[in-house]
Amino acid sequence: MRRPLLGAPQGIAVSPRTALRSPGEIEADAARHYPSRRVDMSEIDEIMAPLGATILGTRSLADAARVLEHSETAVVLNLSYRAIGLITRADLTRLQEQDPHGWPRKRCAGVVHPGDQPVQRSTSIRELLLNSRLDSTRPLLVLDHEEPAGIVHPEAISAWRAKAQPISGEPMKGSTHSPMNSRVR
Repeated sequence: MRRPLLGAPQGIAVSPRTALRSPGEIEADAARHYPSRRVDMSEIDEIMAPLGATILGTRSLADAARVLEHSETAVVLNLSYRAIGLITRADLTRLQEQDPHGWPRKRCAGVVHPGDQPVQRSTSIRELLLNSRLDSTRPLLVLDHEEPAGIVHPEAISAWRAKAQPISGEPMKGSTHSPMNSRVR
């Protein structure tokens, strides 16, 4: 039995406001409160790969090489188990060529690219593509607030871009831009 609201007449059933609303009304309300969120926006979840391996930043690159035998990319964690970046097989190959004898003794945290900025899971793919700091040759770490959520590989971005490109002058999916208005006359 529900308790009546204070001040409500006794004997009248009280239900929460959301129970009396239609699903369309709830979505419209969400769009009103979160105008940057649109139904047709593609989220990073669509192209994100699940997390593979993780390794502590204090571990050696020899340990990372063993981990990367089974995975293309590993998430590097600090001592608080927070993600600080990614290390890839290509990173190891480059280091092996630069320092053939010393690379196994280096630490994983020293290999993380300082320019690699993680992206939030709530970021749309279009926002990601507009980011001028994006290095399209390296995988991106995706965070759900502070927790690692997945990895976006460059191939996935390229595939999405190819799929979303306009064909024969048609606007991109979800775009309100008309190609007819952009012609030079």
